[in-house]
Amino acid sequence: MHAPVRHAAVRHAAGGDERERPPKTPKRSRKIYMLKYLTIPVLVFTSFLLVGCVTYKAYNDCDAAVDRSLDRLEISRGDIKKISFMTQIQTTGKDGDTKERGVDAWVRLHSCRGYLVIDMDNTCRVRQVYTRGKCDIPGVKHFW
Repeated sequence: MHAPVRHAAVRHAAGGDERERPPKTPKRSRKIYMLKYLTIPVLVFTSFLLVGCVTYKAYNDCDAAVDRSLDRLEISRGDIKKISFMTQIQTTGKDGDTKERGVDAWVRLHSCRGYLVIDMDNTCRVRQVYTRGKCDIPGVKHFW
């Protein structure tokens, strides 16, 4: 068995009063603390990382569909300033459950001030193509 731990008295230089030091935390308690308070943040971070990888994969799967749409509209790759993907989320039911409805590719072009939007479902099948802002492309619907 261990001998009882005595607390050392600490003398402060300024006032000379004595206070007892708090006991040190045993190593086992530190391990429990680390498991208790660090496990949850690590799990949360890992789950966000996993969701990000799945989402990134979904966007990469849709790259071919976006390329085909741009080819059909005869848009040169040099005219593309930026392509951003956005996941469409739909709320279902009274309890606020959500499901992924599809993906939008927002294409920013050098030739106009606005976006070409390629609306796709979860399998990257193109539902519709339209423009937003001050961007008019012949044969494509336009919405402000």
